[in-house]
Amino acid sequence: MFYVFVFGQAASKVVLYLLERRKNPEATFKNIKYKNQDHAALTVDRTTGNAVEQGVMFMTSLWLCAVFASVEHAAKYGWIYVGFRSIYPICFYMGVHYVVISTIPNYICIISLLQPVVAAAYAS
Repeated sequence: MFYVFVFGQAASKVVLYLLERRKNPEATFKNIKYKNQDHAALTVDRTTGNAVEQGVMFMTSLWLCAVFASVEHAAKYGWIYVGFRSIYPICFYMGVHYVVISTIPNYICIISLLQPVVAAAYAS
C-alpha cells in the first residue's frame, strides 16, 4: 500500500502539471510539484507523509507482536490497520477533521499490537 501512495503522489503531480500546461504554457513542473495549492495534491502528499510517519511504529509493533507474542494477533491487527490506513486519503479529502476516522483506529491497532508484547515481557 505504501508504494501505491508514493506512486499516486508522483502521478498526481504529473497530471496536475499536464493540466496546468494546457492553460499556461509557461508553467513549470517545479512550481506544480512544490508550490501547488490544489486540494487533491495536498491529499496525496499528506497520505504519503502520514504513511511514512506512522509506518515505522506500525512495522515495529507488528513484528514485535508476531515474534514475541502471537502471529495470529499480529495478523488480525495488521489487517485492521491496513484497512483503516487505506481510507486515509478519502478521509483527508473530505476534510482534515475526518482523518480521525482513519488515524485513531490505527493508533489503537498499534497499542493493541504492543500490549501482548509488554505482557509477554512481564511474564518472563
